[in-house]
Amino acid sequence: MELYDIVDAASSLLKEGTLVLHRSMKVHPTFKVYKKFCYNLYKVNGKNKELLFTFEETKNTPADDIIKVWRECDKAYLEWFIKWLCGDEYKAMKKDEV
Repeated sequence: MELYDIVDAASSLLKEGTLVLHRSMKVHPTFKVYKKFCYNLYKVNGKNKELLFTFEETKNTPADDIIKVWRECDKAYLEWFIKWLCGDEYKAMKKDEV
């Protein structure tokens, strides 16, 4: 199961709008081995896009370990996302019958 599947499942319970996860990686301009892994969670409703939260993690990442580091960052993000799902902000966005 991918992170996007988990976000889609959480999105299906919303009253309105859709949750969208955007993942990216930025390379440090001077020290190329350092990379910042960014996760932005948006709520999209029509043309409106609201940033709900950002999770960032900076890692010393050799090129041959990039897949391993993505997995580690995904796990850290997932822990953060689950805590957010248990919070009041997400509960207020959910459908009443759920």
